Amino acid sequence: MKRLLVVLTAFVLVFPPVVGQAAVVTSNVATVGLAMTAAESLTVSASPSNITFTLDGAGTLATASGPISVTTSWFFNTAPRSVWTVGYFSSPAAALSTRTVNIPSNEVSANINSGRTGFSPCNLTEANVPASGSGGSCPDIATISATTTQGNETDSILLQVNLPSAVPPGTYNGVLNIVAQSN
Repeated sequence: MKRLLVVLTAFVLVFPPVVGQAAVVTSNVATVGLAMTAAESLTVSASPSNITFTLDGAGTLATASGPISVTTSWFFNTAPRSVWTVGYFSSPAAALSTRTVNIPSNEVSANINSGRTGFSPCNLTEANVPASGSGGSCPDIATISATTTQGNETDSILLQVNLPSAVPPGTYNGVLNIVAQSN
């Protein structure tokens, strides 16, 4: 019996008992698909949102209260791209009007970025921006060669009204639409 005890003691010393260990178990691998869409965008913003015109003493020339700052921003998948930003009137026959009197767009002129060429009439048809309609567009506010996929450009447009004769007293209202298009 003594011998058995010595053998068991030797066995325990050589092969110590493993206490508290369990077999390693690994779970399955769960997967989650990821997706993100970054859509192309082209936006314009204009400030201020309203301008007023002051008529001269003869009632035939009205200058805007200040220039309109126009920022064109883009985020494209590829570059280079061309971008055109234009201002236009929805109705070339009535850029500004009262209930009874219309001032046509060809009597409204624009100066872009304080250009040396002066004021040009807003009676153009913009071929690069079909959304601007026919006959009521001002000269291009911006023609941009976007060499990067993301960027912006700020330009200015100053308007004036040049009338062939004085208009009747009244409040004349209108809207200049500003849009950009790329290809």
